[in-house]
Amino acid sequence: MSTTTLIILIAAVVALVLAIILTRALTRSSLLADRERLETILDVLARIEKAVQDNKLSLASSTFGNLATILGKESAAGKAAAVAQATIDT
Repeated sequence: MSTTTLIILIAAVVALVLAIILTRALTRSSLLADRERLETILDVLARIEKAVQDNKLSLASSTFGNLATILGKESAAGKAAAVAQATIDT
């Protein structure tokens, strides 16, 4: 997932929070409705956190794969990089 996508997701969460604040100010919604909205926000934030973690792992895997290629897959350093990539991918 790209940085741009993550920024868009974070902006969506901020917009959702602002919508909750505005709704609360205008309509005096019930505590149950507020709780459901907050659970939605927490769910979205958890998804964003997972996407960030997946993105970091993908970047690390790609880096070790590229290192293995650059160093030569038959060299000791290249094999170590390939093992690191395989470990991340599993």
